[in-house]
Amino acid sequence: MPAGTKGETWRKKKKNRQERRAEAARQAELEQKAKRKEAKAFAAEMDEARERASQKTKIESEAKEKAEPSKIKKAPIKDSKFDEKAAAQKSKEKKAAQKAAAKKNRKPNVFQRIVLFFKEVVVELKKVNWLTTDELVKSTSVVAGIVVAFTLLTWIADTGFGALAALFLGK
Repeated sequence: MPAGTKGETWRKKKKNRQERRAEAARQAELEQKAKRKEAKAFAAEMDEARERASQKTKIESEAKEKAEPSKIKKAPIKDSKFDEKAAAQKSKEKKAAQKAAAKKNRKPNVFQRIVLFFKEVVVELKKVNWLTTDELVKSTSVVAGIVVAFTLLTWIADTGFGALAALFLGK
């Protein structure tokens, strides 16, 4: 095997990992853009549906008014207390609706949170710089060597202290 081949292979693998990560990041960005685009399209559809519904109710109310021509339209009498109460009631309802929506969005379902947690774990594991087989073997052998050395050192120290204790105690 030529001298520089192993290092070159390692560099190629590292470069390939980096390229895969970059590709995954680009893919995630494209997915987010697609989701945003879908959300905008959905919002536009909902706006159109609301507009059609309001037009429909407007047309129906006009049709009712035309069906009863004998009635004379009167200007509503404004009662300031009634207007204040109505405005207060509307604001309370609006605040309650906002609180309910905020509460609903604040804490998702337990199962949704668990699924989200595991998705995040998978994403983080993809970001990890995993060792190659050669690097793993080298690291494992170094750790095993250190464990053997300290075990031997501990055994020697224990035997020596035991011999000293036996010498002093006269056994």
